[in-house]
Amino acid sequence: MRLRLLTLAMVLVVLFIPLQTHPVAAAPTPLCFNVSAIVNCVDPQFRPYWEANGGLPVFGYPLTPAQPQQTADGLWMTQHFERNRLELHPDAPEPFKVEIGRLGADALQQVGRDWHQAATGSPQNGCRYFAETKHTVCEPFLSYWRTHGLDLGDAGVSDREALALWGLPLTEARRERNSSGDEVVTQWFERARFEDHGAAGVLLGRLGAEVDAKPSIPAPAAGWVQVQGNQLVVAGQPVHLKGVNYYPALHPWAFMWTQWDGPAVDHDLGRMEHELGANTVRVLVPYSRQNGWSDDNGHVRPAMLDELRQFVQLAGNHHVKVIVTLFDWHYMLQPSERSSELAYLTTIVQAFRDDDRILAWDIHNEPDNYDDWKLDPTATVSWVTSVADVLHALDPRHPVTVGAGSAAALLKPGRDGRTMLDVSDIVSVHNYDASQYSTILQDLAGRTAKPILLEEFGWPSGPECIQPFHDEPSQLYLFQQAGAALHLPSVVGGLSWWFQDSALSAYNPTDSENNYFGLFRKDGSAKPAALALASWQVAPLSSQSLSSVALTTVPPAPPDPLNAPLQFGDLILVGSFKFFWLFFGGEPTFGKPITQPYRQADGTMVQYFEHARFELNESVHVQPIDPNWAEGQTDAVYLDRVHLTSLGSQFTAGRSWPPVSDPGQPDVIWSPATGHTIRGPFRTLWLTHKALFFGEPLSEQIVETINGQPVTVQYFEKWRMELQADGTVRLGALGQDALSQRPCQRGW
Repeated sequence: MRLRLLTLAMVLVVLFIPLQTHPVAAAPTPLCFNVSAIVNCVDPQFRPYWEANGGLPVFGYPLTPAQPQQTADGLWMTQHFERNRLELHPDAPEPFKVEIGRLGADALQQVGRDWHQAATGSPQNGCRYFAETKHTVCEPFLSYWRTHGLDLGDAGVSDREALALWGLPLTEARRERNSSGDEVVTQWFERARFEDHGAAGVLLGRLGAEVDAKPSIPAPAAGWVQVQGNQLVVAGQPVHLKGVNYYPALHPWAFMWTQWDGPAVDHDLGRMEHELGANTVRVLVPYSRQNGWSDDNGHVRPAMLDELRQFVQLAGNHHVKVIVTLFDWHYMLQPSERSSELAYLTTIVQAFRDDDRILAWDIHNEPDNYDDWKLDPTATVSWVTSVADVLHALDPRHPVTVGAGSAAALLKPGRDGRTMLDVSDIVSVHNYDASQYSTILQDLAGRTAKPILLEEFGWPSGPECIQPFHDEPSQLYLFQQAGAALHLPSVVGGLSWWFQDSALSAYNPTDSENNYFGLFRKDGSAKPAALALASWQVAPLSSQSLSSVALTTVPPAPPDPLNAPLQFGDLILVGSFKFFWLFFGGEPTFGKPITQPYRQADGTMVQYFEHARFELNESVHVQPIDPNWAEGQTDAVYLDRVHLTSLGSQFTAGRSWPPVSDPGQPDVIWSPATGHTIRGPFRTLWLTHKALFFGEPLSEQIVETINGQPVTVQYFEKWRMELQADGTVRLGALGQDALSQRPCQRGW
């Protein structure tokens, strides 16, 4: 499935020839401390709350990065501080998007104290009795409780604000020894532990330091991943793999390498380590000159090899091992390429054959989804098995695999009878159907004694209104199903497709499901699926290999004004749609875009504008729009490539106007097709591009109420013309009306 989508994306990139980057909003900043032993920063997601509700005295220093955690109340993005845990609840209304964890209750449970069985209190003068838990809070704790609270907009600190911050008391006050060894009067609350330190005042217990942030699996010693039966082992310890297939959000596909950004990759790999708990990342390396990696003779460009070295170095720094997929985008049934293929393969493999940060070599991405497979599957398998032989000879230490698009393809024999399953040390399969995970993996386990990896899985959470079930709840369900399947015997892990949703840009000009497979949204926030993936516990995979390659960035090429997208906030106008929009008058004619260019479920490329809707005619028999082709600057050429939807006909469906006779007047146009006339300012505008552009008139001039005002209008097949007070004519906002009536395909 992925190959089909990616091929389509690459074709669009070639058609649009994009050369301009997408503007990026400044990221919120963390709050860091120049304090010995404090290595974590207050995460930007929690910093405003931390600062507004007490800062250091209330929360203490951060002890962990922001990371998903399963709590008694659900799976949340959390950050532990010395005295409490902050939780992100993105669907809650303000100011409850950030909440304090019930760490008081959690800490009592951790040490085996059931507060429900503790002695209760009774109402007393000067104290406050909480009937909900039957406990009494007296001084000095009562004043502290009443003078600190979550700011809900009340005057001073109200009881509800204090309750939101601390929760209810869970015990009476009594002397206890805290984790620092001090014996002090202590009272426990749902979200804190108050301690009376005499002259030092009321201090909060270090609950964040006392309660485990997250259970972990002991990490094996640094070293090579080896195949042992149906398991993967490092230093003799069995390991499981969890991670993602990676492209940067702003530069996906081959642009990852041609627009390389080392610091951005470092940031993403850090999130994989700390927020997802990933220990594996898969990266795809193109082959051809068109994708920048090698010349016509298969010689790998030194700059590209340096970028791969940077990537492997950064992954190792974050305790993540790398599966390198070779020959991406390469068609295999080309005998003339054999020497170039060998040069490419030898250069890359020899550069990393002694590097244990590489987990495995992946021969090709979904060779069974290329046209080669349709033409000659036997020859395609033989190409894969021959490359496997070369790989094993060049590098006997790293396992070899091949990312099959379907499990059945692994069993297809080549010319010598060997299959892709036979030459794989790790059996990799890709699948995007949650209902098949267990069945496919169990079937493979019955056919091989080798370890099995679900190398690609996932589900898109958008775009909205295109396909049913392309939403975050469906994505979460699929991840839950995958999590269950990955615990089957012989299955050693799974890799999600892909890391973060991609915004549309010069490098990714069409909205499609591929932009929504990410675990993180375009703004960087985590989806529920990210929390599900993070909850699967695996050990980090450290490596012995070290390097100190300097990080580099490749600045984007200077923008080409002709082919660069036009930007309208987050929306873009690019390629044939852009040329069409400009040719026929731009914003005064069509208005601004109100959707991204996207593919409908039937495959048609469309884009909505305030006044119109475009459809791209991608037939090979149609002349592409080329502003540099002088003879092609005609209405007919442009309207052959881009079709205007008949919004006027749609908007007036069910309405009709009686036809009129031809008045026979030289300044009036009469349409024999519909029996209506075009006259006055409407005629003047209609004549600019005539019926091919506007369509035939559907009505005479009539008066309708628009935005509360009477307006003289006339309907045409594709438009509504509206007469303004100054005598000019504008085109009605039928595109907005059509978009509001678009059936929205939702799954839930």
